[in-house]
Amino acid sequence: MSRSRSAALLLVATCALSTPSRAQQAPARPPIAVPFATLTRDIAAELSGDRAFTTVAFVEQFFRLPGNRGFDASIDTVAALLSAAGYVRADRSTPSDRLVYRVESRPMKDPAWTPDDASLTIVGRNTPLMRWATNHNMLAINSYSTPAGGVTA
Repeated sequence: MSRSRSAALLLVATCALSTPSRAQQAPARPPIAVPFATLTRDIAAELSGDRAFTTVAFVEQFFRLPGNRGFDASIDTVAALLSAAGYVRADRSTPSDRLVYRVESRPMKDPAWTPDDASLTIVGRNTPLMRWATNHNMLAINSYSTPAGGVTA
């Protein structure tokens, strides 16, 4: 590049940098505040507390660990709800699909299990203190099954 051309570019750059920039003008009047209910009206019409409670009630009835019956049934149920709402599974989607979901899967290093029943009874009492049918929190994650007939401890 010639020396005069370099000087001209430097002059243009210097002028551009030294020219005061105009600040963005504030709007003539403040924007109108839209009530939150108005903004969410269309979304709220589609939301259903009853559907949410039904979904949660369904998945909450299971002891869920990856790969077990309850986990798989819960994933299948949520995927079916998404599909019914117009979402397309990622492995079946096209570039024009806007609502896409994916179900991830990985090989299991250990087998999955599902408890069939459980109870905790204090020796000498007839009524269990806890029963699986009413308390799925009585089993800790990564618990092992007990021998048929139970364990006295």
